[in-house]
This record gives sequence, structure tokens and C-alpha cells, in this order.
Amino acid sequence: MSDAVTGRCLCGGVRFSVAGPVSGIVICHCAMCRRAAGGAYGAFFVARRADVTWTGETGLTQFESSPGLVRSFCARCGSAATGANLVEPDDTIILAANMLDAATDLPIIAVEYTGDKTPWAEHEKSAPHFKGAFPGWAELKP
Repeated sequence: MSDAVTGRCLCGGVRFSVAGPVSGIVICHCAMCRRAAGGAYGAFFVARRADVTWTGETGLTQFESSPGLVRSFCARCGSAATGANLVEPDDTIILAANMLDAATDLPIIAVEYTGDKTPWAEHEKSAPHFKGAFPGWAELKP
């Protein structure tokens, strides 16, 4: 890949650029990744640490989600920035695909923990789809 892969958190305070090769995206349906990503699944890819340049990295906070594994989030907006990386890092880093800029087109190479998929995620394909916002927000009541 010749162009850098870039991404940013929701508030834009934390950004990354990867100047080297990256893996495809792995989607994870486990409860821990769903909670960390705030959605139906977590989506992650791998890069070499030496190829990643951060801007605003001091805005990241870390959480040890499992013994020996740490995830990073933007302390301001809560966007997941990394997946479960080793506390004692190796030469790779797991980055959260939710931060990718829209122009990035990485393939999904695997979907894991499908047995943990939340039941409501199964209904996405049958629900109405809109290119913009859902027009029924104003009338949506429980």
C-alpha cells in the first residue's frame, strides 16, 4: 500500500498515520470488543509500531481489559484507538478500525467470536436502510 493509512477519534484530538503495510480488518463479536467499541462488534487491524505516527497521543488513556492486555481510548471523546495490545509491547500494534478515515478501504479478512454475536445485530440486514440520517428520529418513542 503506497498511501498512508490514517485515522482519528471522534473529537479529532488523537490521530494516527501508518506509513507502512497494514493487515486487513478483523471483526470481533466478543462482549469485551463490543463494549470497547460501543457497537455490534469491534473492528481492528495490525500495523508495525515503528510505522505508526501519533498526533495527540497524550490524549489517550489506557485500560487493562484482560491480564497483560491493554486497550487505548481517547480520554476526551471515548473513541477506541487500539485493540488489546500486550502490556509489554511487541513490534506490532492493534489499531481500532473505527478510527479509520472514510477514504481508507481495507478488506475484512476475518470475523471472530460469531457465537457471541448480539441478537439485535442479526436484524440489520432486514431493517430499512437510509443513505442519510434515519428520518424517524423525532417521532421515535419507546
